[in-house]
Amino acid sequence: MPRNADGQRSTTRQRPSRQTIADGLAHDGIDYLLAQWVDIHGTPRCKGVPASAIEAFLGGSAGFAGAATVGMGQGPHSHDLIGMPDLASYTVVPWETGVARFACDITVDGEPWPYCSRTALRRAIERLGSAGYEMRVGVEAEHMLVTRRPDGSIVPYDPTVHDWIGEVSMAQNRIPGPSAQHWLGIDHNGRTGIDFGITGVPETFLVGADGTVLYRFAGPVSDDGLRNELAPAIAEAKK
Repeated sequence: MPRNADGQRSTTRQRPSRQTIADGLAHDGIDYLLAQWVDIHGTPRCKGVPASAIEAFLGGSAGFAGAATVGMGQGPHSHDLIGMPDLASYTVVPWETGVARFACDITVDGEPWPYCSRTALRRAIERLGSAGYEMRVGVEAEHMLVTRRPDGSIVPYDPTVHDWIGEVSMAQNRIPGPSAQHWLGIDHNGRTGIDFGITGVPETFLVGADGTVLYRFAGPVSDDGLRNELAPAIAEAKK
C-alpha cells in the first residue's frame, strides 16, 4: 500500500487497466469473482462470476432484476440493472481462497441509475466537497461474545481458542484504506455511556485527532443544526 510523506498509508488508489486486472487474477489464483453492490436500503447484493468470464463481466454481463429489489425504482417491465465493476475496488477476499470481489456501479441501458447507492454516495461526496468538507468512513466489525456448543449450551467467546478479532483486524489492514485502530465494547446497562456524558440517542460527536471530544450535538441532525451548530464547530476545530 502506498504511503505518504508522513509514512502513513495512502488512501489514493490508481485505477487499474483491464490488462492489470487480468494479470492480477492469474497472479492471485482467482477462480471466482463476486459482483457486489448494495441496494438503497443498505442490503448487500451479489452475483458470482467465473474468473474465465472476466471480459464479459467488464463489459456488463452481471444483470440483476430490479423489480425483485424493493426501492430500486423498477417494475417487472424494466430493463435489467447492470453491475459495472469498479476496477479500483478489486479485492482478494481474506476468508476464502481463489475468490475476489468488485464493488459495482448500477447502470440501466448504459446510464448511471439514480437509485444506485454508490451513485447516490458519489453525489453526496461531491456536495460535501463543494462545501469544503471531506468524507471519511470506517469499518465497524461486530461479532457475538458468546459461542454455542454442539449440545446447544452457550459459553463466553474464548479468543485463545479462535482469535477472531485478530483475524478481522489483520484482514481489514490488508484492505486499502485506513487500518484498524480501536475496538468498541457494548455498554448494555448504559453506565459507561452516562459516565462519558451521553444522555440520549441520537447524538453526534466532533472528535479531534487526539481523541478529544470537541463538540457534542444531541438529537437528529437537521439542516439547521448542521448549518448553525455543527458547521461552526467544525470550522472552529480547523483553526
